[in-house]
Formats: sequence, structure tokens, C-alpha cells
Amino acid sequence: MKPRPGASLIGLAQAESEFGIPYGTLLALIKSGDLPYVQLPKRRRLYIDRAELEHAIETWKVGTR
Repeated sequence: MKPRPGASLIGLAQAESEFGIPYGTLLALIKSGDLPYVQLPKRRRLYIDRAELEHAIETWKVGTR
């Protein structure tokens, strides 16, 4: 599947490529309930809302500025 820049929903492989978070880590975060996901009816593929992932990354930041 061809990546679509600016798409609201992205697959795990695209999220891995764009955000540098390994596919397995993204899947583990989804399974643990720490990262919301979208699954279209009658489809196996999981998607992440780009805005949700960006928000999650902001909340995971550690340290002071």
C-alpha cells in the first residue's frame, strides 16, 4: 500500500517508518491499551490516528525543558 502523506489514519508499518517506533512496539502498545487504534469492519489491518500517536508521543516525553 502506498503511503499517503497527511492521511489521518496510518498503518503500523507507515507509523514505524514516519515516527521511528518499531512495529512490534506499536502493536504491544495497542494490545496493552496504551495506544488507541482503528479497525475497519471485516478487516484485519489496524490503523492509528496520526493525531492520537502524536499526542501519545508528547505525553511520553521525559525530562525538563
